[in-house]
Amino acid sequence: MTKAFEAEEKSLNELMMDNAGNLAYAIPLYQRKYVWGNEENSKLWDDVKECYLNNSNHFLGSLVLMKYERDEYSEKYQADELNEKFGSENVFHVVDGQQRLTSLSLVLAALYRDLLEHDDFYRLLPDCDTQDTQDWDTLKTDMRNCLMTKIRDRQSKSGKGYIPRIIPVKSIYEVYKGIVNTGAHGKRLRIEKAFILHCKNIQELREETLPSTNPDLLGCEKDSSVAVYDFYHRMFMAIANRMKTIRIVCGAGEDAFQVFESLNGTGLRLTSSDRIKNLLMGRAASECDPMPISKVEAEWNSIEAMVSGGKGGTSDIEPFFTSYMFTITGSRVSKKDLIREFTGCYLPRFDGVKATLKDLRKAADCYGTIVHTDSDYFDNDGEAKSLSPRLKMVLSGIRKNNPSQSVVPLLSAAMKLPLGFDDPDFEAIAQSLLVLLVRHKVCQMSTNRLDTSFESYCQYMNKGDFTGAINSLRSDTKDDQAFFREFSKMTFDIQNRIDVIRARYYLQMIENYLRMQTGNDRLDPEVEYTLEHIIPQDYDVDSWFDGFPDEVAKFENEESYRMAFDENVVQSIGNMCLLRRPENSSANNAVYAVKCERYQQPDEDGKTARETFQLVNQIVANRMKVDDDFVQIVEDGETFGPDAVNRRAEALANYALKVWKV
Repeated sequence: MTKAFEAEEKSLNELMMDNAGNLAYAIPLYQRKYVWGNEENSKLWDDVKECYLNNSNHFLGSLVLMKYERDEYSEKYQADELNEKFGSENVFHVVDGQQRLTSLSLVLAALYRDLLEHDDFYRLLPDCDTQDTQDWDTLKTDMRNCLMTKIRDRQSKSGKGYIPRIIPVKSIYEVYKGIVNTGAHGKRLRIEKAFILHCKNIQELREETLPSTNPDLLGCEKDSSVAVYDFYHRMFMAIANRMKTIRIVCGAGEDAFQVFESLNGTGLRLTSSDRIKNLLMGRAASECDPMPISKVEAEWNSIEAMVSGGKGGTSDIEPFFTSYMFTITGSRVSKKDLIREFTGCYLPRFDGVKATLKDLRKAADCYGTIVHTDSDYFDNDGEAKSLSPRLKMVLSGIRKNNPSQSVVPLLSAAMKLPLGFDDPDFEAIAQSLLVLLVRHKVCQMSTNRLDTSFESYCQYMNKGDFTGAINSLRSDTKDDQAFFREFSKMTFDIQNRIDVIRARYYLQMIENYLRMQTGNDRLDPEVEYTLEHIIPQDYDVDSWFDGFPDEVAKFENEESYRMAFDENVVQSIGNMCLLRRPENSSANNAVYAVKCERYQQPDEDGKTARETFQLVNQIVANRMKVDDDFVQIVEDGETFGPDAVNRRAEALANYALKVWKV
């Protein structure tokens, strides 16, 4: 039986110079760019320095490789030329370990550049003889050969320099080649910053070891040629010979990714989505009908674009996978377990990578539409469509109450229902979910309860029982009595952005309900509405309660009364309504009677707050219709204070029962 892989301990020097130096390592295009920062590079330097000081060895980690294969869909580049000259057995794709391998080469490149800068210094030392210079030149050649091949790079834009032994992704190739060829470099890219850091590290260690090379130490006696050579030689040995790695060469693409997964089981070095991407790359390369890596990369980029709603970026890709795997497995999947569930539960459902990517594209399209409701989606006929205004409003309400967990039931419905977003059952499910989430949020229920609810829901959806799925949502929805009680007690911290969004949403939905009762259209969703506190947040006790000495006395006699008043009255839902921004500025911190007058004054467009908002009209009219009865907001002998706020909050809770009805 052919072995899946071979593993050997290797140093950097052996990695580069075995087989007469006909070796090279290419970073596949699907790998991440160079991402190590100061923290990782500083730790690597500490390890190198320890090897230098103590003549000790250090295990750097594993290097998982697969034989290099040219991607026929990708334009030819430097690795292809090395593959032709060195032979296919000597050029490898780096599946895992590129960050460590590249970083170690940067340390060596920094040492090599430092040595070249002190070439004249060394040769002019009084005790330097012919034998010494021969050793020096040999050391210089050994460093150079570890960094670059002897093949000139005629494919680059400049046509200058030699092809490096490590060939990074194309976006940073020219920069890296310039670094190892001791050419110019900038300070913008991570790989440039890492090289600059190691140049500084080498300089500091050299000046500490060889004081005469420190320009700040004037009059130092020249270090001997032996000491200078010894510094660079020992550093070279520390970098190229004492930093050990296990080189694992795999026989097939999928073997390489399986080895990579077993070594990367903790998921600490790559995100779960990175690992999924690598897994698909490996499988694509090893299938009977192999899919070119560049095609897999293009499909993956398309999936990322869909997930982001066409906005770019990759921040949504991992939440997408955790949400989608929840719909498949029927339970919450942690990031730690994501790759295991993807491999064990999801992949076996499909015949090959092409079918897998097709399904992921559909799921990504649905996810992007749910999370970014303004993006188009593709129906079953492949036609681009937009969500209806009503469905957009429902999905927007869902995400304002629960932006993360709510994706799971919506994504399950979009994927499982025959017509997806166009299916009548989708809107029914979305509406039931909205009611569940609003009541859940208002009643301050644990989010763990939602996962339990969605597990049951997904089980119904996976069986095709859509009625059972809707009923499972409804059965977990808080009852009217609890919802009424908690809604009437709701308060909102105006300094908390999420609280402000929720308060505006609840009031806007109640406004729309009241407008529909009077035959008006819903509020224009494109207009910005602001929260109006009827009792101002910066109220003046004497002014607001002018003529009501008993109310003023409460603030004067009870030290904690104002704090309780601010939290339970001023921030109560019963003290809030919506205004357009100019109207809010007009009302500002005026007393109650003046506010009622200003609610009726037309703005520059001739609109009044009383005409626009039903809740404002109720304040001016001093009554709210609840079912068939009218509730007086401010009773005779009162002003707008705690009792009025409580009455109004209970009336709003009654409206809420109609808006978010089970």
